[in-house]
Amino acid sequence: MQEETKGITIGDIFRTIAVKKWITLIIAAVIAVGVILSIQFGYNRTQARYVTEFTIVLPDGYTGTSVYTYPDGTTFHYTDMISRKNLSAVKNSNEEEFKSIDIDRIVEDGDMNIERIVETVSETSQTTEVYYRLSVSTKYFHDFGKARAFLSKLVNYPIEYLSTMQIDSDVFLTLSKEAEDYESQIELLISQLEYIKAQYENIIKINGGNFVVDGKTLSAYNNEVVAYYNINRLNALLADVRDKGILKNEQSRSNYVIKKVDVNRQFDIANETLTNLQTSIGQGIVDAATIKAQSDLVASLNQRMQDIDRFILSTTVDEEGNYEKEYINPQYDKIQHFTDTYERVVVVAYEKASTISFKVAKVVTTEGGMGITTSVLLGVVVGVIIALIAGYIIGKVTLKKRAAVVEANGASQPVQQQTEQPVASEEKNNE
Repeated sequence: MQEETKGITIGDIFRTIAVKKWITLIIAAVIAVGVILSIQFGYNRTQARYVTEFTIVLPDGYTGTSVYTYPDGTTFHYTDMISRKNLSAVKNSNEEEFKSIDIDRIVEDGDMNIERIVETVSETSQTTEVYYRLSVSTKYFHDFGKARAFLSKLVNYPIEYLSTMQIDSDVFLTLSKEAEDYESQIELLISQLEYIKAQYENIIKINGGNFVVDGKTLSAYNNEVVAYYNINRLNALLADVRDKGILKNEQSRSNYVIKKVDVNRQFDIANETLTNLQTSIGQGIVDAATIKAQSDLVASLNQRMQDIDRFILSTTVDEEGNYEKEYINPQYDKIQHFTDTYERVVVVAYEKASTISFKVAKVVTTEGGMGITTSVLLGVVVGVIIALIAGYIIGKVTLKKRAAVVEANGASQPVQQQTEQPVASEEKNNE
């Protein structure tokens, strides 16, 4: 008699699973879907992050230093991009699209970060590239598209500010309106004109003279200011007021009395210094150029005292303001026009000269977590393994039940045969 081989083969296992193959397939599908959904909406929501890397170019050669000063004097630090104020401003810019983004939660969790990265491009030339890396958890956004739109607008903060900033370029104009005498008023208008002229020269250095704003080049705008400046209308008015000693009002006479005291003091000091220098020149302590500069200062202060005396002794008091209306106001209006034009031009020029460049075309990438392909593969693998185990267990239980039924049916068959034999014998005996 041959001895039976014991153990379970692979074929036995799959035949057992095949008993409940449809249940096994259903279990595999349910488990796979459950795993995929758990990864995408559970694990990934806490582990994955949206990341954007970008470079910034701003006017005045800014390419990535920690702090930048805007033309209006406001300072910018790259961490300002993720401030609560900027986050809220971006959300409010499109409340319908960004209404689901919880700004307070992002700030309170501290789950949005930005870092400045300096990367060496060439070791030989010591060339470096500065760029920024902003990251935030994906859990704050319903989908990739919304995250991309929000983060793109967020990092555009510096250029958005340039387009909306209010440049206060009329300081000297404002002061000229408040001046207590015509001399000071005209001097402040000259200062305003010189300021606008210098500012145009500055933005031309940054953008080039052929840079076009509203159909005109920066050089054209600058040439208009320079042409007016070269006519010297304001200097002519200033000389006229000083020569004639024209007072804006009687109160301004008292101001000149006070001014003379101060100028006299400056003159005495300068004159004493000049005397000392002239004494020292023979000893080789100072040079002729120093003597010349000090002599010019003394002459200038002396002339200033003479001008002030004319105002103090003047009988020309323009209480009606006719001189201002006829001569000064037209120049004020012209310079106001130059100032308003400059403020508009500089905002457009600075905005056009600024760029945000993203390091990848899709702007935002996803890091951490698990991709959809990996999630599907893992879901299928886990689903199949668990389904096979469950299918084998269920199949084995089913086979055992079937065997028990068969065995029960097999045991009842001999008993029936035994009960039938006496009946048959008894019938034979009766015959």
